[in-house]
Amino acid sequence: MNNRIIAAVAFGSALILATYTLSGFGKAKTAPDPQKEVVTATAPVREYIPTTDSNNDGIPDWQDVLVNTTPLYMATDTGSSTYQTPTTLTDQLAVSFFEEYLRNKSFGNFGQTPDELVAKANENLKLETSDTLYTISDCLVTQDNSVASVKTYGNSMANILLGLPKRDDSYNEITILNQALSTNDETELSKLALVVDDYTTVRDGFLNIAAPAAMIKEHLDYINSVNAVLSDIRAMQNTFTDPLLSLMRLRRYNDDAKGLYTATLNWQNKIAELGVTYAANEPAAQVMIKQ
Repeated sequence: MNNRIIAAVAFGSALILATYTLSGFGKAKTAPDPQKEVVTATAPVREYIPTTDSNNDGIPDWQDVLVNTTPLYMATDTGSSTYQTPTTLTDQLAVSFFEEYLRNKSFGNFGQTPDELVAKANENLKLETSDTLYTISDCLVTQDNSVASVKTYGNSMANILLGLPKRDDSYNEITILNQALSTNDETELSKLALVVDDYTTVRDGFLNIAAPAAMIKEHLDYINSVNAVLSDIRAMQNTFTDPLLSLMRLRRYNDDAKGLYTATLNWQNKIAELGVTYAANEPAAQVMIKQ
């Protein structure tokens, strides 16, 4: 016999047995005592609440209140909406995270845990704040790896650095950022525009100099390191308007600055490795880091 049928029969039998037990099945029956018969009072007469139909439309007034005959129209004029598509990384991530949270809630127990949602948001944030690296296709390359060619290349790179405007220490990006935050004055960040200009000039200038093929790796590392710090400083400009982007780039800034220092050392060491030396009055000698 089918297991489900057996289970149903067993359940039914248990239910009948329980009913008989509760009803006193098996106990001796005694005749009722005429002196103890219960007298039941006459049932009260029920009174019905009268219904009225004030407008004689066949529908009681109490139902008329529930009936809505006015058509429902959806507003088609959305010109008054104040919603604007998020443009900052902070706002975009907030909207994306909230949408992901609501979508995840619909999955119930099959959805991701809060920790998993936060981890996913963090990974997305890292991707959003990552740099696009320059490659050899973005550079000018010469196959002349002679000492004279490398020497000229080094001096050309140095001239880009020496051509930057002279600025005092107050135009250091960290000094500017600290001043803006300590005074809660967003206008202080306007000074970063000059720092951004300097780094942009260096990056673009390096890209326009033909690097000897033997120097291409160090050349690209130098350019990408400059660009990483440039991206950090640009994010600092938005500290008050896009704090999440600024925070993520600021977390990178120390490593990016160290990376730029290392790239500069590797660049000048490669030049020396290729047999190039500079006189004290040459441009390259003036920008070389003393080790």
